[in-house]
Amino acid sequence: MFDKNKAMEAKDTYPEVEKWYVAGHSLGGVAASAYAYENPKEAEGIILLGSYPSDSNDFSKMKVPMLSLYAEHDGLSTVEKILKTKHLLS
Repeated sequence: MFDKNKAMEAKDTYPEVEKWYVAGHSLGGVAASAYAYENPKEAEGIILLGSYPSDSNDFSKMKVPMLSLYAEHDGLSTVEKILKTKHLLS
């Protein structure tokens, strides 16, 4: 969460990879979505694991592919929280 630009390190380390997806669990998903929102040409899509974008990262009018996976008994990210932020997804 504290270094949302960590994806740039991976991209620099593996320049032969042409398409990148960012992913994260819990706060890592918030960071991944913030990175993708601020760098729209750097990520082909976003995978959220028990997570959701922050209110300031509204993807609803964007065409970025997003996959949101969550578990009923996660304990941190509740189903209610996930559904409450569904409007922020593309």
